[in-house]
Order: sequence, then structure tokens, then C-alpha cells
Amino acid sequence: MEHEIHLFILWEKSTPQMDEIITDIEKKFTILEVIKVKWTRRLFTQNLSRFYGMNLSPRNLKEKHCGSGPFHLVIVKDVNPKYEERKTSRGMAVVNSNVFDAKQLYRDWTGGGHRIHGTNSQEEAEHNIALLLDKDIHFYLNEAQWNGMIEQHEEDIVGANGWWSMEHLLTVLNRTTKYVILRNYEGLPHKYTVNSHGDVDLLTNDLNNMALITNGKKVFPKSYRVHYKVKVANEDVYFDFRYVGDNYYDSTWEESILENRIYHPNGFYIPNETDYFYSLLYHALVHKRKIAEDYKEKLIYLSNKLDLHLDDEDFKTPTVLMKILESYLREKGYRYTKPKDRTVFVNRKIVGYGLR
Repeated sequence: MEHEIHLFILWEKSTPQMDEIITDIEKKFTILEVIKVKWTRRLFTQNLSRFYGMNLSPRNLKEKHCGSGPFHLVIVKDVNPKYEERKTSRGMAVVNSNVFDAKQLYRDWTGGGHRIHGTNSQEEAEHNIALLLDKDIHFYLNEAQWNGMIEQHEEDIVGANGWWSMEHLLTVLNRTTKYVILRNYEGLPHKYTVNSHGDVDLLTNDLNNMALITNGKKVFPKSYRVHYKVKVANEDVYFDFRYVGDNYYDSTWEESILENRIYHPNGFYIPNETDYFYSLLYHALVHKRKIAEDYKEKLIYLSNKLDLHLDDEDFKTPTVLMKILESYLREKGYRYTKPKDRTVFVNRKIVGYGLR
């Protein structure tokens, strides 16, 4: 098995045991870097929330238990990774047992609880390194062994004060969460809007985590609204964060779109051609009162790639388009759905009134 990069966080209240822990880490792994991290005090709770993907309140128990001062980050290489089943805080899971067992040992040394963080998988390590250091995990694969010096890092979680650019934001999303840009992505990352379609339409498997990672702020207070603004290059960019289970599309279809996503050459994830065509056709017919001209052009182009060969005549009446869509939905076992977001228009002339 290939070498793996992992990390440990020694939160502030583990400092008395730090030397003992680092000495033991050196016996088990190759230490690549040790960094003393200092977050802005007023942003500590926000940083912790974004790192763990949970909405923590000020003076929360996690913060009281672990401390809210500077902490140490230890980046390691595991040259002989081993995966076994362990009981985690989220139930039984297959994890890197070398890192997991070491983490549990160090937690015992620091009085129990969670004063030590360790990554269970490469996916988690990539997520952590991206948020903490704004780096790609591969940066460390060829790093030399630690020289004994402790680096200083006085930076908050990446994006804490906004994003340098849309490219920067998308790069971090690529490293931290599963998503697709559903449509109107042709100008990204440099152009955010397309004609009358003013928002970036994004599908994710975890709404709360997406909002936290992007540092997005809700535009409207209603719980069902998923319209967020994200600070990019000192301006507000607006997103609609669609998520699995929101009935924007059939939930099984949403899962499939994410599972079968493809990487766009401009540096972000999009639906594959089949999902793009049918999800755009559904959106144009069901979520809109009439089909926008640019959607028509895209659908004709995509239909030719899928050997469906639509033309202008097919858009003069929805009959042909509906037959194509309904045939696909039946084939896949998908159904029409009533979105939880009540602001999404549903064309009852197309789908009728029997939505669930």
C-alpha cells in the first residue's frame, strides 16, 4: 500500500503532554512538520465550527474541554498504513488503525475526551490540511523528515475573511466536500453569472457542511431557503445550495448526480453529460414557466451528443420534451418531486398536482 499523509492536532489543553506525545509519534510515524497554530480569538468558535462541520455556540463544551488558545499540528507520513474496523464517535467504521490507535492512546494520556484530534482516512486528512493550511495533501508526499523546528502559523481557517477568488473557493471545495455545479458553469471560475441566471446552482451531499466550508451567509431567514451569499474577491457572490433529500430532484437522482460527477477542465465538478442533459431538461420544464433561449441551445447541443437530436421544432410544444423526460424517469425509477424550498416554481401543467 502507498504511503499516506495524516495529521494530529494537539489542542491547547494537551500542551503539558506535548513533548511525550511528539516523542511517541516519532516512533510510530515519520514526522514531516510540526506547526504551532494561532487563530484569531474572536473567530475561534467559527473556525472550530467550520473545521468540524457543526454549528458550535460561543463557550461551547468542545472549546472549554480542548482550550481556545494556540495548538499544535503534527503532519506525519504513515509508511505502512493499515485499515481495520474501529468504534468511532459515529459508530463502527474502517479507519487507518495506526493513526486511530495512537490518537486513542494520546487521549488517555491527556485525561480522556477529545483533546487530541487525528485523521481516520486520507479523505479526512485532505479535508483537514485544506482548511487548516490551504494546501493540497500531495504537497507533503515528498517532504523531508522534520528538522525539529516548530513552525508558526497565525492564520484562521481558510476563507474566514472571504475568498481571494472563485478559483480559490472551488479549489478548497474540491479538497473538502462532494458537490457539483449543476448548470451555467461555462464562465467559471472567472465569470459567476450567465445572462438571467444570476446565482451559482450547486448540489451537495451536506448542506450544513457546505455552508460552513464556504463561510456562506443565509440571505433569507426562512429555514427552507437555501440562498446564500459568499464573499469572493471582496464582493458577494450568490449561491443556491441544493442538497440530497431536498426534493429539488428525486433524492436517488441527486445521489447519482454526485456519484457520477466529472471534473471540468476549469477546475470544478459538474454532472456527466447524461445527468446534465436530463437535469437541465427537468429544470427547464418543471422549475420554469417557459424554457429560456440559452437552455434551449444547451439542450439541443447535449441531445446531439446523446443521439436524441432535438431541434427548434421540438421546443414549440412540450409534448416531445415531456416524452423524453418521462421515459428517462421511468427507466431510472425517478419521480417528480415537490421541492422543500417553497420558492422553487413547479409547473403544474407539466407534472400535475399529485406531487409528494
